[in-house]
Amino acid sequence: KSERGELEVIDSVIRDLKVSDPDLVEDGEDILRTAAWSCSGLCRRITQLGDIPTLESDDFSSELENLDNPKAKLAYLCGFQEKHRQAIKVIMKQPGLDKVTRQFLRDLNRAHQEIIAWCDEKLAEWVCMK
Repeated sequence: KSERGELEVIDSVIRDLKVSDPDLVEDGEDILRTAAWSCSGLCRRITQLGDIPTLESDDFSSELENLDNPKAKLAYLCGFQEKHRQAIKVIMKQPGLDKVTRQFLRDLNRAHQEIIAWCDEKLAEWVCMK
């Protein structure tokens, strides 16, 4: 549910970047593809483990409405990614995780870390430009 909501957040960031920083749009679209991989991978893994993934999505529209610029949205996205990483760390500590799930979670954690690093880098660049 949260991973699906993340797609909404990233899409909102991309829309803002198209206006304010078009040179960053391609990176934003790469992040969107990574988030889509993450979401579909989780759904696939949940199904393979015999459960039914939810088709619901967390609604972050009210939070996004309160963020009036790409920098604020990027910082929000970075925090969002860190929350996901922390949740993954908790799940990884559970005994009895099969090898495939554990590897997927490692890959997912790495993907979130890469997005965080990109967000941090862009936020630092914006601070230096002021």
